[in-house]
Amino acid sequence: MTCTRSRACTISPTERQSSRLGDVCRSPNRMKTILLAIAVFSYIVGVARSQETDSWGESGSYTKWMRYSYEIDSNYKYVKTLPTLERFPELLKLAIDPRFKGKPGVAGDRVIIVSQLRTISRCKFDQLLYADSDVEGEHRSAIAKWKQWWDVYGKRYAEEYRKEGKRYPDAWKKIPGAKNLPCPSYPLLLPDSWSTKLKFRSGDYGGIVVEEIELHASPQACKLKRRYRIGHGWPGGTDWINEEWNDLTYAETQEFLATLTYAVDNPWLFLGDQFANVDTDSRLRIGSVRGRPNKWSNYYPGVEWSGILDRKGNVIMNDDPWSWHTNDFDGFGKTMFDDTIGIAFRVFRDAFPDPTYRPKESRWTTSNKGEPSDAPKDRASSIDNGKSTAVPRDFYRYRKGGPQLRQTLVLLTSYILTAYTATRQFPTMHQNL
Repeated sequence: MTCTRSRACTISPTERQSSRLGDVCRSPNRMKTILLAIAVFSYIVGVARSQETDSWGESGSYTKWMRYSYEIDSNYKYVKTLPTLERFPELLKLAIDPRFKGKPGVAGDRVIIVSQLRTISRCKFDQLLYADSDVEGEHRSAIAKWKQWWDVYGKRYAEEYRKEGKRYPDAWKKIPGAKNLPCPSYPLLLPDSWSTKLKFRSGDYGGIVVEEIELHASPQACKLKRRYRIGHGWPGGTDWINEEWNDLTYAETQEFLATLTYAVDNPWLFLGDQFANVDTDSRLRIGSVRGRPNKWSNYYPGVEWSGILDRKGNVIMNDDPWSWHTNDFDGFGKTMFDDTIGIAFRVFRDAFPDPTYRPKESRWTTSNKGEPSDAPKDRASSIDNGKSTAVPRDFYRYRKGGPQLRQTLVLLTSYILTAYTATRQFPTMHQNL
């Protein structure tokens, strides 16, 4: 018996689908439409994915923001992930949400939110609090400053840095621990004109060292200058010694700023960097500042940094991290620098080296314009280990007499009288006992 059913009745679903696909492929217009749709979809997904992963301040087990090293129940949606810059306004609202404030004496998720604000903005507006500090007042003040940063700078940066920014692989390689690592994928959008000031201080009494560095950068002109003094007002001390960095170019300033930004995002790359040269056998752990003349002591060091400022003095970046976080148990002992000196001083030290540190690279030259006529003319390198051939002018003031000599004699006389009185009273006290 012959089957009378047509071919269409016997085609399987798979064959019917293949037949339709063949018809579409044989139509050029339809094929172009499909390819265009696939391309658009892939682009949208790719951009969305890149924006969600385009963040900084974390690498491997290290993070600049605080996170729990264990599982915890929390209502905070970003307790495990660092939001992108576009989420910054949302974080500002969450930072003042009473749900994340925490109980008295117990830090809540608000601590994590603040650390994320600091990481994303590269700015630190929260302050170290004390027992008698107005915690809520200080918190509101910090959030207000972050909101101002967003309104003045952050919002525009978030809109433009992916389109206008770029990567700086040469600047990245200048970080000690980054030479064998790939440059981060996220672009940097550097300001055209900016300025910064850094002040370093260490030592005590006649060994006090003060250094102030000031950098102004713009396409029209760039200038880097510093001044320092050692033991000012003490025998053998100096007045301000002024120096300028020769032939500074705009390209050099922008590369420096890129290096500094990468370093702020990845402070752990300076983990092996030593701030001080210290004798390992010394119990006092007192030595000299690495990268500076040996006479510069590391005793009680401190740094004040203005951050990177725009033309109007608004803060662009001012975070100077010296510690970070990790969820790796073996890495807990490697989450801070020595002497709690942050990134800014270390990057300045390496980018613009002192002649005693890297003489072939140093371009500092003495320029005492506008200083008193008796200001010493010797450079930092000549005041190293007491090898200076120039006698500081303060030495002559002490020899010839004057206010400083009289003040010293008064203090010395007071000390002698105090010691004499104590020795006179001690026998009487002994007899009374």
